[in-house]
Amino acid sequence: MIKGKTLTPLLLAGIFVLMLGLSFAAVPLYDLFCRVTGFGGTTQVSKEAPKNSFRQGCKRKV
Repeated sequence: MIKGKTLTPLLLAGIFVLMLGLSFAAVPLYDLFCRVTGFGGTTQVSKEAPKNSFRQGCKRKV
């Protein structure tokens, strides 16, 4: 059985390798997400202001 003094560094090294792998996999996974969902990854710009606003429908209670 692995003792406590060697288990902690092995566990931390495993977490480090996992996080490093996920950081390299983030870009391809985001690209896959965009292709599957049709989300382009960019913000949309409207050509005109919305006709009804959330703030117009709210009434302040005093």
